[in-house]
Amino acid sequence: MDASNSSQSSQSTRLLNPGHPALLCALLLLITIGVFWPALHNGFVNFDDDLYVTANPQVRQGLTWEGLRWAFRQDANTGNWHPLTWLSHMADCALFGMSPWGHHLTNILLHAANAVLVFLVVRGMTAAVWRSFVVALLFALHPLRVESVAWVAERKDVLSGFFWLLTIWAYFQYSRSLKSQTSNPKLSGIGTRALTCYAVALAFFALGLMSKPMLVTLPFVLLLLDYWPLARAAGPGSSNGWLLLEKLPFFLLAAGSSVVTFFAQKSGGAVKGISALPLNSRIQNALVSYCRYLGKTFYPAHLAVFYPRPSHWPMEAALGACALLAAVTVLVLASRRRHPYAVTGWFWYLITLAPVIGLIQVGEQAMADRYTYIPMLGILIALVWGSYDLSLKFQISSAWLVSAGTLASIFFAAATYVQIGYWENSETLFEHTAKVTADNYVAYYHLGDFYTHHGRPSEAAQMYERAIAISPRSVQAHDSLGNLLLGQGQIDRAINEFEEALKCRPDYALAHGNLGVALYEKGQSDLAVAELHEALRLDPGYADAHFNLGTVLQDEGHFDQAVGEFKTAVKLRPFDIGARNSLGAALIRQGRFDEAVQELKEALQRQPDSAEAHFHLGVALAAQRHHDEAVAELRRTLELEPGYADAKQQLEKLQAGSTAH
Repeated sequence: MDASNSSQSSQSTRLLNPGHPALLCALLLLITIGVFWPALHNGFVNFDDDLYVTANPQVRQGLTWEGLRWAFRQDANTGNWHPLTWLSHMADCALFGMSPWGHHLTNILLHAANAVLVFLVVRGMTAAVWRSFVVALLFALHPLRVESVAWVAERKDVLSGFFWLLTIWAYFQYSRSLKSQTSNPKLSGIGTRALTCYAVALAFFALGLMSKPMLVTLPFVLLLLDYWPLARAAGPGSSNGWLLLEKLPFFLLAAGSSVVTFFAQKSGGAVKGISALPLNSRIQNALVSYCRYLGKTFYPAHLAVFYPRPSHWPMEAALGACALLAAVTVLVLASRRRHPYAVTGWFWYLITLAPVIGLIQVGEQAMADRYTYIPMLGILIALVWGSYDLSLKFQISSAWLVSAGTLASIFFAAATYVQIGYWENSETLFEHTAKVTADNYVAYYHLGDFYTHHGRPSEAAQMYERAIAISPRSVQAHDSLGNLLLGQGQIDRAINEFEEALKCRPDYALAHGNLGVALYEKGQSDLAVAELHEALRLDPGYADAHFNLGTVLQDEGHFDQAVGEFKTAVKLRPFDIGARNSLGAALIRQGRFDEAVQELKEALQRQPDSAEAHFHLGVALAAQRHHDEAVAELRRTLELEPGYADAKQQLEKLQAGSTAH
């Protein structure tokens, strides 16, 4: 064999090596996609998927210039500023429309890419191939990942995680470039490649913050990585002062993101004040939650989409959690010389969970599986490296580490498969949540919503009432029960529920709007208009309130004002065919037939089988003396809805006039 053939054979052998990074990356990709593939069969759920996708008119329109501008505005509806997340949802709508599988596919592919990045980043920093592979595999397949991947609205987890890992990768390249230099790493001495890598890391960090603000802790993690595995503080010409100084732009970006997020969450009513949730209760929950997350890392059982927050934890639970955390911290610091990875892993976990541990309480939950997406990496790194050290100490073959990691991964993969099944729809998700948690009013409320939208009113009422029994100040449950009763004609009981909701939260715009509708149906128009105006004062973007106010004003004969309200409703919700139909009808009553025809044709472009739109278009065309077109529209109305009496009457009138003529 000649030298050339020998070289080619050698390269081929290296590529076929089971430990070759390219093969391991491909294996990670295939395994992760395969395990999460069943999520493609799941639908949307009624827990934030409506806010982020299904009922969000800006997102449903796909990628537009208007949507781009909207995405970068501070968002009070979801309590977060994450324009890149919005744009990713818009891109999915442009590609897949409202087919849930496409939205799930994007989440799966991002998570699979993150698994590969975990392997590449950890291997790059440590040069440990198999340990890095085990960390990546455990991260990818752990059941705690299901919430972040199988929940469409949690796109922000997998997207921000992607940029988190890319930031660390670019930062590692920057630090490696500095190490290759012999001069002091002062600004003037940094080479072009190092500066480029630094700028790329900063850019990735900015993109990550625009995906989810939880990434604000990343500058602290970079300092931990400087300690281990990069060992930069011990490098030639390095100093702790320089390490802090070079992180300053990262800290400034994190500070800016924190301020924007705080005001977005506060304006959205998500941040709980001290009066609503005392500081000692927050501290207790934070301590206990740190330990509960650890417990679910090692034994991921009874996972739920929402964990109710108790008013307080027993003192012994809080003290026990504090003692455990303190003991682990002392042990980690005491062994820092022999096991520096434990310092990085443990403090990675503590620091990255800090923004969501509940000291600044956002939302009602005690904890959430999705919050572990990044923090768990620290625990896994410390665990795998610690296990490897034990194998060396007791002279056990390192193959056992890979075998143990594989067995754990199989167990996690099976648990993940089961957990994905619970996310099939809102009913399966919240039935499971109610089963594995106690007094979960959020689960019962969302089950009530599911039953309401699937024509099961008696079951819906039972769920709302159970939610209220557990949490009498559950504003949404009172409001939804009121809507259900209103739909059944029980107006007085509905009004009572809306008023109860407003006693709990006087600034709840939805309840004001719904109370306005109930009062109008009771014949109290003046009070109805006042409530609808109050709803719009609190939330000018409340499309239903604009529509309902337009309806009341039109019935009261105030057509100009009604048209204005209908136009605002259509602008806020272009996909609302009912609002366009009402606008068209109001324009007809004003004799503005050209505008009416334009609106009604737009409605039919969006929903060709709308009998009401065909009817009103027929009336408008008849008024314009477009006889044949009007007849065609009215006939189409009756094809779609044979019992449409007004259409039948209008058609007979046109045909009679044509015969007389």
